[in-house]
Amino acid sequence: MLTLQSLADAATVGTAVWSVVGGVAGGVGINVVYTKFFRAKEKRLISNWKRPIAIIPSVGDPMAQEARLLEDAAFFDNITLLPADGRSINHITDKYRLVVLRYDKGSTYFWDTYDRITQSHIPVIIYAQQGEIDRDDFTRIQKYLFHTVCNTPVRLLSDVSAIMAAYPEGK
Repeated sequence: MLTLQSLADAATVGTAVWSVVGGVAGGVGINVVYTKFFRAKEKRLISNWKRPIAIIPSVGDPMAQEARLLEDAAFFDNITLLPADGRSINHITDKYRLVVLRYDKGSTYFWDTYDRITQSHIPVIIYAQQGEIDRDDFTRIQKYLFHTVCNTPVRLLSDVSAIMAAYPEGK
């Protein structure tokens, strides 16, 4: 015989079961959506970090230490240290997704290379010592949207990571 108490107990058990089933189903659904979203982001991040990076030094600074720092970070698979030669620009227009260019005050080679990079719409990191870039040159550099200026190896590592992670492949 059904009593009011047995019906209340059955309702309590039913509510508990429904809460568990709903919670598990909801949790699984949220987990699937969460995993798909972040897996896609992680996949893009990893593929971005594998894109080629060119380092173009100046005659006075071969940038071997900076290239080694980026290689040792083990995030980037494709780093090329090009020679400090005006012909290096011929290699970057189609192949590389980021260029690290050593500032060379008063050098036409630097400005020819910089202008070709900007015409190709490739992000560029200008690497210079603190205070090395004069106001007129800095104003000229700032006219290009996809640039940054850094002056320490750790900042270089940070800038390369940020640009490669965020700058889309199709740009």
